Amino acid sequence: MKVFGSSGTRGVANDELTPGFVQGVAKAAGSVWRTDRVAVGRDTRTTGRMLVNAATSGLQSVGV
Repeated sequence: MKVFGSSGTRGVANDELTPGFVQGVAKAAGSVWRTDRVAVGRDTRTTGRMLVNAATSGLQSVGV
């Protein structure tokens, strides 16, 4: 599965980009960033809210 590329993160929601995967990536990123605040953005697709919630959960779990 190739999810990361030069144009960002790409994949099919609920297939390659599951909430668990997104949460794990957010936890990893939040663990190495030297900040306690970030902005999380999304587009208007129906799966956007689900993936933002997963990312936010991962970030919050490591104190971001």
